[in-house]
Amino acid sequence: MRALAALMRSGASLRHALYRWPDELEGDLAVETRVLARRVRLGCPIAQAVEGLPFAGKLQTAFALHLSEGFALGEWLQRSAIGFEARSAATASARAAAAGAIASGRMVAGLPLLFVPLAPMSKAPVTDALGIALLVSGLGLAAAGLRWIRRLVPRPEPEDETAAFCDAAASLLEAGASLPRALEVAAAGHPSIRTAPALVRLGWAWPAALAAVRDDLGEVAGALERAYQLGVPAASALRRVAEERRVAASISFDRALRRAPVLMVVPLVCCVLPAFGLLGLAPFLRSIALG
Repeated sequence: MRALAALMRSGASLRHALYRWPDELEGDLAVETRVLARRVRLGCPIAQAVEGLPFAGKLQTAFALHLSEGFALGEWLQRSAIGFEARSAATASARAAAAGAIASGRMVAGLPLLFVPLAPMSKAPVTDALGIALLVSGLGLAAAGLRWIRRLVPRPEPEDETAAFCDAAASLLEAGASLPRALEVAAAGHPSIRTAPALVRLGWAWPAALAAVRDDLGEVAGALERAYQLGVPAASALRRVAEERRVAASISFDRALRRAPVLMVVPLVCCVLPAFGLLGLAPFLRSIALG
């Protein structure tokens, strides 16, 4: 998207930018964009030439808007690329933090399993009924502890659909689309919001339609109403809503991640420590009892 944005912002038309686009890319993306460039050279309409390609859902509507309404495609591509990179970096950071917590918990919960190959050194019977019972119980408790600890560590939430809708609408507005058109196109990319344009076509105002579709869209509706009343650019209001929602989600995830080590005390006491006893201490105590 950055490569195509650079070509568009340098003054190239969309058709000529698509010819040059594959030269700016590498790997699979270069192959896919060459298919697009070849279709365009053969005279296929640009909006149809994108069909069937992996990035069609993101670019097909933008291409159509650019060709029909003079939509500033280069500006939209640049802003969208920045947004994608920021969200990808935040998601990768959250996954790395969660993976670190899971790895630490697994190391502690998996320590009892180290006693399994050492069991014969205790010289206590391992294959009798009691030995097998100790082994199975210890392994079961260790596995339960591992699973319990894994469930306590939060996972990064998927992309907030409301924030993504706000970002998409704001990017379209900043690129020159009208507010109704920007909201309609942004809603088309999110299944749970697609009914809002239908309500608008029935005579509803956009704020009322959004508030009726989903409860959490009431915040977006309020931001749009304030933008109407105060004369504030709607794009700024939508960006602010998206940023506030992402910050709130980040704070919630960070709080849950910090709470996870405290909650891990419960599986450690209930599962891991008993597994230590059954797999580590019990065979040696049996050996002492048997002389």
